[in-house]
Amino acid sequence: MDSTIHTSGSGMQLIQDDTSMRAMARRFAVSVSVVSRGLRRYQETGPAYDLTFCEVRNTSLVILWKEPIYSGTSPVMGYLVEYREIDGEQWTRVNETATASRYLKVKGLEEGKTYVFQIRAVNASGIGKASDISEPVLVQARPGVQEITAGVDEEGNIYLAYNCTEISEASQFTWCKAYEEITDDEKFRAESIGENSKLYFKNPDKADLGTYSVAVSDTDGISSSYVLDADELERLMALSYEIRNPIYGTNAKLAM
Repeated sequence: MDSTIHTSGSGMQLIQDDTSMRAMARRFAVSVSVVSRGLRRYQETGPAYDLTFCEVRNTSLVILWKEPIYSGTSPVMGYLVEYREIDGEQWTRVNETATASRYLKVKGLEEGKTYVFQIRAVNASGIGKASDISEPVLVQARPGVQEITAGVDEEGNIYLAYNCTEISEASQFTWCKAYEEITDDEKFRAESIGENSKLYFKNPDKADLGTYSVAVSDTDGISSSYVLDADELERLMALSYEIRNPIYGTNAKLAM
């Protein structure tokens, strides 16, 4: 132990060595273990919160959460996700390596079963306190759920498309990247007509790689995601080029 930590309010110092902890224990008439536990609580990160779910399917779902309000004495490095059946006692850890993202797709669940989840943040001091337990979630695909598709229109524009037959007059489509709502009008254009919605890429490049999702409001939690990887983007851009340069495309085919 070699670092010094100053607490606010009381003005006392917590110095991480056995001699100083014994001195503090004597000063406040408590045991060394009490001082050690207090120091540990001060160092470790607080819990994540606001756990929510989307893309619930028959054997999988995506869980999202917000970062702790208090990160401890070092930044949060990642998160561990755990779940159990609603009436169970044993928690199962989904990821042994902490994820830096604030979302995770959980696979291998059993259709028709109800689960609860909790999140543990991790910083340099170790694994923090578990979050509050989530609301129960039934693992079962919602009616009308479809998946996002990628394509290129007749003008060569690359897009992601989603169709939802379960919409109401009040429903809205919300497109996200990495589960954060897309607001960059210079790179994207969203267009929704009736039960169909498309997200257009204005100037696609490698910065656009990643996970895209869409959620439909005023439905029973209908949502979907799509991972745009380098190979898929290359395919779409090649198709877009052929559509916008038909002579090149014809010559390329003749040359084969």
